[in-house]
Amino acid sequence: MEKNNKGVLVLIIILLLIFSTLSIWGFMANLNGVAPQPKPEPINREFKYDNKLHFYDMLTLIGTYECKTSLCDYATSTVDDANYSLNYYKNATDSQTSLIAKKYAFLTDGSEEIILYDIKNGATINTFKAIKNYQIGIDGNYYIVKDLNNKWGVMKLDTVADIAIDYKYDFIGLHNEIEEGKTLLNNEVFVVNDSNGWKLISNTDEDKTTYFANPIYDYNDKYVITVNRFNYYINGISNGNLLMENPFAYVGFVGDYVEVIDNDSDYYLLNPETQKVLSQKYKVTNFQDAKAEKTTDGISLYIRGELKEIVK
Repeated sequence: MEKNNKGVLVLIIILLLIFSTLSIWGFMANLNGVAPQPKPEPINREFKYDNKLHFYDMLTLIGTYECKTSLCDYATSTVDDANYSLNYYKNATDSQTSLIAKKYAFLTDGSEEIILYDIKNGATINTFKAIKNYQIGIDGNYYIVKDLNNKWGVMKLDTVADIAIDYKYDFIGLHNEIEEGKTLLNNEVFVVNDSNGWKLISNTDEDKTTYFANPIYDYNDKYVITVNRFNYYINGISNGNLLMENPFAYVGFVGDYVEVIDNDSDYYLLNPETQKVLSQKYKVTNFQDAKAEKTTDGISLYIRGELKEIVK
């Protein structure tokens, strides 16, 4: 019996020595600055993990966002242009955004407000009610944004987040023009609306035209097409004056010219500067019956899918 008691006593002493050694080692490790190891990154680089959003540049983690609710995610862009007359990019739909310039993200976190988040600095830049980039994207990382006072402006997100156009308009949009050689919308000229009417401005918030009373349908370097109750007008871009008094049932740009349908349902190609008709006239029911296509041979005119002529 005495031998058993001695054996138990020896075992207890050995265990105490082991635990004492481990405790001393842990204490010395803290004194030497050996900090506890952080939680590892998600094994499969998940976006949502451990109540955080994780942002990656290829395989490298560039930053995280600490979620306040279970509903945090990339924000969804909106397209409100269908409420107006602008010839906008029609394939655009409300869609979820993604990482911007390897530095920024538009996020939602349990509310309707949209957070512009600086990932690398771990800071909120601003909050908005809505954002818009037509899903296809705007060249140069421009984003049309609505502030908490329901006014639209434009931000450019690059090495810094800049306000390109101040928040002061009731609507801002872009027409359907893809930047040459790219797959993004051209960022040079925006359509804006406020209590004074409609006008074009540059991406540096400078006026390109005077105000128009009627909504802007489309524009190029020379002309602005406005519309009022399905009546289309051709205006000069330099002074805003009407180039032709009589409206058309439809007007669309084709290179330096326009395709028109007049009030007699005649479809033809027109030079607005000289007001000269450049093609034959074809009877149509609506603008979907006709199509003009610019090619290396000239401008091809189709009526109900049949090629009618090529205007050189």
